[in-house]
Amino acid sequence: MEILSKLTPAETLLVLETSNTELKDLLKYTFMDLLLKKAIKTTEVRKQPNRRDRARIYSYVIAGENWSSYKPMLHEIIYLSPFQESNSIQILFRHVVKIGFQNSGGKKGFIRKKLMTSSNLLGHFKNGLFDSFFNNIKLTPKGEHTLKEIKKSIEKLEKELPDIINTDKKKALEILLTIKGNIFLLKNLDFQLLRKIDGQLMEEFKRQNGEDTGCYGGGDWGTHGDSFDSSFDSADSFGGDSGCSGCSGCGGCGGCG
Repeated sequence: MEILSKLTPAETLLVLETSNTELKDLLKYTFMDLLLKKAIKTTEVRKQPNRRDRARIYSYVIAGENWSSYKPMLHEIIYLSPFQESNSIQILFRHVVKIGFQNSGGKKGFIRKKLMTSSNLLGHFKNGLFDSFFNNIKLTPKGEHTLKEIKKSIEKLEKELPDIINTDKKKALEILLTIKGNIFLLKNLDFQLLRKIDGQLMEEFKRQNGEDTGCYGGGDWGTHGDSFDSSFDSADSFGGDSGCSGCSGCGGCGGCG
């Protein structure tokens, strides 16, 4: 499980799937990981633009509790750059997804310029001219070793974690704090049940251990997978151009509903 504590979910997924990795999955798991780390968070705002219209609930993304101390990796900045300009900005959820898509540089650019350059992945991929030109992603012997470690850890967690969540929530929380956003890569996991670890259990864990759980846990990290998919598909269909210049000039996108 140690290997999963060192890699972000996007890095893990790239090692697992190499050339078959989908850009949408890389961006989605990066976004959800940032929610889990509390670098960003979502908030819902009830608005009624016109008196004759029914009030609607809008989902916004804002800087999270750990924003000021969080040190983003290069592939995470695609979502965080607006908040680096102003940590008080509010951006509509779907516009943040578009911003990430626009800033990613496409699959090849995101993988080769933002992921493969990570210090965690140096020496893991072959970097020949032919491979780069055709965007063939192949593992080196070092990468193959990491792949085996990842698969072994994931298989163990997929087998054991469901029972742990039901029988030992404290241990389940410790695992979550260790592997962070890689939790999203596990198959057949009941996230409705896993989210129950948050909040009350987090406080109990801190009380019993006298420890600071750090920058992980809590919040809405597991609730936006479907919303992300639909927003990404919309951004991809229209080239990510919402007419809002990445939403940076729309007053925090409050007027881009």
